[in-house]
Amino acid sequence: MAGAIRVRNKRGEMIDAPEYTASEAKHKFGQLLDAALRDGPVAIIKQRKPTAVLISIEEYRALTEAEDRALTTLSAEFDRRYATMQAPGAVAAMQRAFDTPPAQLGAFASASLKKPSVPKKTLARPRKLG
Repeated sequence: MAGAIRVRNKRGEMIDAPEYTASEAKHKFGQLLDAALRDGPVAIIKQRKPTAVLISIEEYRALTEAEDRALTTLSAEFDRRYATMQAPGAVAAMQRAFDTPPAQLGAFASASLKKPSVPKKTLARPRKLG
């Protein structure tokens, strides 16, 4: 089916989710629940289109916890950048950046490309044994 739902099974392999019609889901919900708990996500289709996915509570928690971690990381990064923008002199520095002529900005950019940002480390030669 063209609208197949790809899911990761319990072994970590990407597969097409087993599909059940909405009518089958209504009449055989216990079987669908058992399949979702045993094998992984189950797709429910209506009018030949996927409309829902039944997953175990463990999979749901894993999805929401991953989202929470990502949101926490983004929030912390936003807060750090916002605090930097609120530092004394930040407004004046931004205004100077906006007032800088394009040619001078280009010169700054070129100069920054010429400077190595990280010092190169030399690798020690292996010692000869014996």
